Amino acid sequence: MTRPDRFSAIASHPALAVHVFAPDGTTRLVNAAYTALFGLTAADWATNGTIWALPRFAESDLTPYLRRAWSGQHVTVPPRAYSRAEIPQLPRELLWVKTLIVPVCDENGDLAEIIAIHE
Repeated sequence: MTRPDRFSAIASHPALAVHVFAPDGTTRLVNAAYTALFGLTAADWATNGTIWALPRFAESDLTPYLRRAWSGQHVTVPPRAYSRAEIPQLPRELLWVKTLIVPVCDENGDLAEIIAIHE
């Protein structure tokens, strides 16, 4: 199985919400599980710009985790409460979400993408 095939198997897994970022913080991909969990599509992210442009992320307690991931470290964000109360298309409920953020480097060791896997 090639790398793209292995990644497709992970991204299509219904229990894993996957968000793939470019090195500049723009969104390359979100899967259906991500949209079901957070109510956001890749198109929604495209209108928001980069993750760094959103105060919700740039000025939150998530910032240290994100910066570590963008510096090349694998990061586990401990389970956090996530309220879907402000997302009209989803059930109003409080969820606990744990996130693994994995930087992926190219053959030269440069950051190629960041993959966030939420469960």
